[in-house]
Amino acid sequence: MAHGTIIVATDRNWLIGDRPDPTLSGTTPWQGQLPVDMRYFKAQTKNRPVIFARPTYESISEKHRPLIGRTNVIWTRQETYDVEGTTTVHSLDEAFDLFPNQELMICGGGHLYRVALEDPRVDIVLRTRVDGEFNGNVYFPALDEDEWRLIHSDFRQADGENLQNCAFETYVRKSAMLVDPRNARTPEYVAELLKIQRSRKCPFCPDGKTLTAGEDEIIAQNNFWYAIRTHTPVKGAEHHWVIISKTHLTSLQEVAGAYWSEMERLLRGLQRMHEVTGGALFVREGDTEVSGATVRHIHFNYVVPDSKANQAACAWFGQYREPNQSP
Repeated sequence: MAHGTIIVATDRNWLIGDRPDPTLSGTTPWQGQLPVDMRYFKAQTKNRPVIFARPTYESISEKHRPLIGRTNVIWTRQETYDVEGTTTVHSLDEAFDLFPNQELMICGGGHLYRVALEDPRVDIVLRTRVDGEFNGNVYFPALDEDEWRLIHSDFRQADGENLQNCAFETYVRKSAMLVDPRNARTPEYVAELLKIQRSRKCPFCPDGKTLTAGEDEIIAQNNFWYAIRTHTPVKGAEHHWVIISKTHLTSLQEVAGAYWSEMERLLRGLQRMHEVTGGALFVREGDTEVSGATVRHIHFNYVVPDSKANQAACAWFGQYREPNQSP
């Protein structure tokens, strides 16, 4: 299925530029002040199709267009518009049809952004938030908090090269949210989860099984569930198993009767196999902001404390924070 990702730079009020004459291309108030954003744009769009509205494309310096290493697509109403090295389309549907199995990067301007936000295939927004307020008349539509969630923000301090503070933010349409990097405990895991969200494949489902590796890591399974040893066990645990549904379920409301009996059967088998007489069972389901899950796919955790360890086995619920980080 085709998917689209918006990439945009705005100030803190969602301003994206100034365009006094609607027939001409506009300008960006912080142009030339954030080389780090140019590098970010290049890294995020590399080897992907990029689509621009005609005036936005024409605002790019001639020596830099078409953009190297990307398929350049121009969105215009002009039927005869044709630029060497680019592809012309007249609708977003036409662009998605050209790249059914690729991530279409939507690069502006304002009208194209508004059209894209109304399309459910566009489910990620990569926003560079410039930490300032500028003058202009073209704005990116403020994202509806009921529909979109900010899952990551990477702040960059101004320096000798970059004259403005900024943050690279990732927003995901809630209906398409697969992972929650806010609950990850290491920068490496955050980066992995962001990459997974861009792939649009659940890491616990068969077609996107990235966090559970291969079949060799599955320690038990049946028709409904499979179990693994987690790569990030809670402190003080002798055993920490994760039992994951084979179908994509996100909440307990979706778990039917047969799932319960098969989950219990799988767990009892693990207990016998490892001679475990008891442990703690908890589930991460529903809203990841509440459950503390990094993957939005129902999974049970079974923890057996280490009797030799001089500490209790403790699990974290809710949004993850470092021990000394205030709410």
